[in-house]
Amino acid sequence: MNPGEAVARLSAHAWQLAFEEGDETPSLGGVIYRMCTVPESSHALPAAVRDVVRCLEVINHDVNGAVPSKIKGIVERKAIDPRAIYAISVIQIAGWEYLVPKMKDQLSTDSRQLAIALWAVSFAWSQILDGDIDSLHEELKYACFGQELSLDFDSWEAASET
Repeated sequence: MNPGEAVARLSAHAWQLAFEEGDETPSLGGVIYRMCTVPESSHALPAAVRDVVRCLEVINHDVNGAVPSKIKGIVERKAIDPRAIYAISVIQIAGWEYLVPKMKDQLSTDSRQLAIALWAVSFAWSQILDGDIDSLHEELKYACFGQELSLDFDSWEAASET
């Protein structure tokens, strides 16, 4: 995936309920919409978040270079495409609009999973802006351990199937 494709895919995650025919990856915006309308429907959330982070990984290396941690000192970085910035904002807003009303009550499984997913996307985005992270996936693992969060997509998917 090239940076232009990554930005287009992030925009699709924000605005479309599903991707084009033949692409089975769930749109994060579509998953959030379904969670708002169909209780306990977060089963597609891990795959959607994984794809968003994959897009962010491409953008990270486009903006910060092939090995961001090797860059020393203040350097001029490539500007982040405004469409990517806006797509992430739309995703975060949609998720929080789902969660805020739910926070009055005890959090459901869907709400907990969505809160962790939104945190993961926000964290990955902030690491791009930070500019010195080589692998967003690895950094998320470390941050989840420190926060005592579960972001193990494989077990998450298995738990949502039961």
